Amino acid sequence: MSSEPPMTQLPPPGWYPDARDPSWQRWWDGRTWTETVRQADVVTAAPVPVAARPGNAAAVVGLVFGVVAAGFALLGTRGLDPLLALLVVGCGTTALATGIPAAVKARRSHQRTSLVLGTVGAALGGAAVTLAVLAVVLVLTGISSRGA
Repeated sequence: MSSEPPMTQLPPPGWYPDARDPSWQRWWDGRTWTETVRQADVVTAAPVPVAARPGNAAAVVGLVFGVVAAGFALLGTRGLDPLLALLVVGCGTTALATGIPAAVKARRSHQRTSLVLGTVGAALGGAAVTLAVLAVVLVLTGISSRGA
C-alpha cells in the first residue's frame, strides 16, 4: 500500500511557496517539485480609504444620549422634578454604557472621530448622572434636616 495520496488529490501545476524559503516560489509540475524557482511576488494590500471604513454607531448613540442627558440636567436646574431626574439618569447611563465601549473599540481600530464622539458622549452622560444624583441627595438632605 502506497503512502502517497491518489493523483486526483494532488494540487494542480503551479508556483507554490518554497518550503525552505518562503521568499521564493518553487514550480510544482502536478506530480513532483522541480528545481525551477523564482522570487515570490510581494503583494501588499491597498490601504482602505477612510470613507470605506466601518463606522461606530455606538459612539453616535453615546453622544446623542449624552447631549440629551446634559440638556435634561440643565432643565433640572430650575427645580428637582422626579421624572426629569429619572430621564437624566436613564439617558446618562445609556450614554455611559454605549459611549465607553464605543470609545474603546474606536481606539483599538484607530477611528479618531468615533473615539471623540464616544468619549464626549460618555463624559456628558457621566456629568449629567452625577449632577442628578447630587441634586437628589441635596433635596433629600434638605427634606430630612427640615423634618428634624
